[in-house]
Amino acid sequence: MSMKRIIVVGASSGIGAAIAAEYSARGARVALVARREEELKARCEELGAPITDPNQMPIFRAHDVSGDDVQEVYNEVVASLGGIDVLVYAAGVMPETAPDEFNSSKDRQTVLVNTVGAMQWLNCAATDFQERGSGALVAISSVAGDRGRTGRPAYCASKAGLNSFMESLRNRLVGKGVTVLTVKPGFVRTSMSEGIQGGALLPVVAPEVVAKAVYNGVQKRKNTIYVPGRWRLVMWIIRMIPGFIFRRTTI
Repeated sequence: MSMKRIIVVGASSGIGAAIAAEYSARGARVALVARREEELKARCEELGAPITDPNQMPIFRAHDVSGDDVQEVYNEVVASLGGIDVLVYAAGVMPETAPDEFNSSKDRQTVLVNTVGAMQWLNCAATDFQERGSGALVAISSVAGDRGRTGRPAYCASKAGLNSFMESLRNRLVGKGVTVLTVKPGFVRTSMSEGIQGGALLPVVAPEVVAKAVYNGVQKRKNTIYVPGRWRLVMWIIRMIPGFIFRRTTI
């Protein structure tokens, strides 16, 4: 699959930055989009250091995904990039909440960034890819979206909504040459997941592991991937637990 021009939304750090680096190292021209301009500039300088061809240099655009100017920003970035072959939505937030806290303000921001922002960016690219008959849409979701848990209910709901939206896009674009890939990482070593402990069976992995899985998933035109892959079995087991038992667990 063509991968010459990539937009990564949420590329200032973590999984998004690793995906941008992975594609850049493979010869793609990358556009990095995120809220923090200074971090974006630093990432672009790092990626551009070994590149001698000015037509391959990465570009960046500061943007708050919870805003309502997505179409305008998308058009600007695509024009600067010279087109688009892959869109990766990796932006995400997971506010800290107390076990007994119900906070609508935090919940709203979580859904705006994790779900609504993704829908807006993915819709822009889906329109272009559908007309062209090629392209790849990628969303970084989470295993947390597979079932509602007692901890961080808004985060679980936001990822579940994203999963459903990606499935709908996939069903709508089937047969039109467009890959729609949902990526469900487990424990990943990022600032958002600081303090989360993995184990021997389900270790905390580096963002670069997810980035390589994304690249391979797009190339193989996958629909959904878990990272690491063993999470697929784990989440299948968790989904099979009856509700009256599940709500008594701390999973």
